[in-house]
Amino acid sequence: MKKLIAKLPAPLPDLARRAYRRLRRGLATGGAAPGPVPASAYRLADWPETVQLGTSFVVELHLDADRVPEAVAARFLARQTLGELRILGWKDGSLAYQLGAAAGPVFFFMAPGDLPAVARGFAESLLLLSCAENIDAVVLADRGAGLAEPGRSREILEAPWRRRAAFSAASFRFDPAGFGVEPTSGSWLVKLLADAPPMGRYLTSAANDELVLGIRPASRLARRPATGRRPFLLVSVPFFARGGVEHTLYETLRHLGDRYEPIFLSLAPHSAELGDRRADFEELGPRLFSLGDWLHPAAMAEVIEQLVLTYRPFAWYNANGTTLFYELAPRIKARFPELRILDHLYDHRVGYIEWYRPAPLAAIDACIAENGRIAATLAEDYGWPLERAPVVWPCGRRDEDWPPRERWEELRQAKRRELELPPEAKVLLVAARMHAQKRPLDLPALALLVKELPVFILIAGGGPLEAEVDTAIAAATAEGAAIRRLPFRTDIPELILAADAGCLVSDYEGLPIFLLECLQAGRPFLGTDVASVLDALDKARPGSARFVGGC
Repeated sequence: MKKLIAKLPAPLPDLARRAYRRLRRGLATGGAAPGPVPASAYRLADWPETVQLGTSFVVELHLDADRVPEAVAARFLARQTLGELRILGWKDGSLAYQLGAAAGPVFFFMAPGDLPAVARGFAESLLLLSCAENIDAVVLADRGAGLAEPGRSREILEAPWRRRAAFSAASFRFDPAGFGVEPTSGSWLVKLLADAPPMGRYLTSAANDELVLGIRPASRLARRPATGRRPFLLVSVPFFARGGVEHTLYETLRHLGDRYEPIFLSLAPHSAELGDRRADFEELGPRLFSLGDWLHPAAMAEVIEQLVLTYRPFAWYNANGTTLFYELAPRIKARFPELRILDHLYDHRVGYIEWYRPAPLAAIDACIAENGRIAATLAEDYGWPLERAPVVWPCGRRDEDWPPRERWEELRQAKRRELELPPEAKVLLVAARMHAQKRPLDLPALALLVKELPVFILIAGGGPLEAEVDTAIAAATAEGAAIRRLPFRTDIPELILAADAGCLVSDYEGLPIFLLECLQAGRPFLGTDVASVLDALDKARPGSARFVGGC
């Protein structure tokens, strides 16, 4: 059938492919109401369908004018990043006001009634998603919502899910009279989004055991290049967690805020146990695209190309590695040779330096090295020119992030009472992710080694190994060790003040922010001899309230 369609004269192939797709769905359901397939049914196929949009199209947001006055809608629109967004306010089935884009066909629409509690740039993210993947609607709900259960897929058209959904104008229509959404076809494909969704989980109208989902090229999304008051800078990370890398990135861009306008990308699914700093980064720039949370990796190259075409950034700065970046960088560089690509490395042995193969080496213009060992390894083992590997130390916390120095002792005692720490114990604080890099399973063993000493090991942090760490802590405690783990915390300065020393037993590091924070508070530090830990201890002396080195 696909070979037969390909032989048809233009523009019939596109029409035939769409009709064939609808026919397959109809045969699979036997004309029944749309219903989902099992959650595990997913297979990627390269569908030849493309999105024909041209340079003029509209994304609509339908609101209840009684609940959202025009002035409130105007303020909401002013915060959005999608130039093609149109807001329509309805009262008793009649149009009360219209704001934003005035002309062009509707591509997809949202009908929440009230203003959606979504991040700035959300509508733009949905547009990119819809252009890249062969879907009819997107819903902000995870699998636990039950929408994937048989017979429940129509609930996306009703409250509360309709208020958290976006619908393709090709498959659905908005009804002003009843302020509802109705399908215009007998079947549809819906994608569920969440903070950390399982990749490739979809609802569908097909009743077969296997879903064939197409990844479409987003290259047909023709948009006029955007202009900003400052040059655009594309910034990528795996996810916007609460860690040292994200801290350094935030502080760096905060200092550069009057020079560059950032566009943020995340390339991996976000993990809730790592904390969430998306709201913080939105303060620096409203365009934040969590690609890893909602886009299949096979579509990311096309979407990034569209972002470059739209915003014309002068550089792409990869602030933290993912293997996907090193696969994408050569393609993006070939398409946009004038785009400067900068990478940031955090270790000379692991942490993506092994991806510095010929193709990425040719694509990357400069590598920011977290310490001198990285720059030396790049030069000696990879033939990388030292002038293209500047060593830039990260920064500690701003002085204003610390409590007033005259209150330190008061806060120290209060925090120790709050945490019920033994008054006579010397508290050794470890603030780290529960990840193999940080070797957290060594900490219970360390607690056993010093159990005869007045030492209490306090761990602050969560992550993929937290269950194993908690099991090891319970076993060590049963043998008399003094150790406890707290879940992820945001009060690290107060915890440092409550502690007597800091500690990390990492397998590798760049230059840990936690080390710098301990030095700022005048706390001794116990750490493994990795990266620049000893160098930092030699150059800084505990007791100073300011970090020596700067951002």
